[in-house]
Amino acid sequence: MPSQYIIKAKKIIDQERIDRIKEFYKNEYRPDATIPLKFRFIKSFMFDENSGLFIWRSLHTLLNKRRFNENKLREDIIKAIDLGFTPIRIFHSVSNWLAPNEIRYTKSQNGRLLNSGLFVLESDKNLKTSIEVAAKISQIYSNHKLYLVFSGNRSIHVWFSDFDFTQIIKNPTLLDNEKDDLKARRKFFYKLPTDLPARLDPQTSIDSRRVVPIIGTLNGFTMKRVTLLKELMDEEQIQIQSKVN
Repeated sequence: MPSQYIIKAKKIIDQERIDRIKEFYKNEYRPDATIPLKFRFIKSFMFDENSGLFIWRSLHTLLNKRRFNENKLREDIIKAIDLGFTPIRIFHSVSNWLAPNEIRYTKSQNGRLLNSGLFVLESDKNLKTSIEVAAKISQIYSNHKLYLVFSGNRSIHVWFSDFDFTQIIKNPTLLDNEKDDLKARRKFFYKLPTDLPARLDPQTSIDSRRVVPIIGTLNGFTMKRVTLLKELMDEEQIQIQSKVN
């Protein structure tokens, strides 16, 4: 059964759009250094020109790299394009891992979690509701270091950049950081206020192996840039700020 991404891509991603995505990364894209990528795994939903298929690939596997540098990501993306792989969307893990190139997306593949990295909340019901949710969370947790990130589609992510499982779990084992991290994420999530404008998904919020779109990259479905917002704004302003040339 094809994933929803593949079904959607087959409907709207044509050669003209693929060429436009390539042009964006070669001429317009500028990496954002807000989130260090050294210990994060990078995955992408891509069009493989060699097979004519839409696929998910780890950039670590594709480019045979153990770690990535956020300041040189443009060069790596162009290498992938030159190999025939055009990124429709690009993501990084919320958590930091000792060997990010060895991480797969389920617990069946072992990996050594270094630290929590980010805790991410969002509502993807629609952009208007997502803005309302982000505003409420930002108000309640104003004592945290937060980043507001437009996904390029219909949601505003609230990234808690100071999330640390060792500050939430009283007696962390430190033998299985991922287990402790999951406990901390679950505990934090279920202490969220219940009067938010929309329900949040616990499964994605709690997942230590969750991935989020990389700031500055392109959402190839909407042709909008994943944008770090200095402050919350209305829908129209967000669409203008995330527009590509």
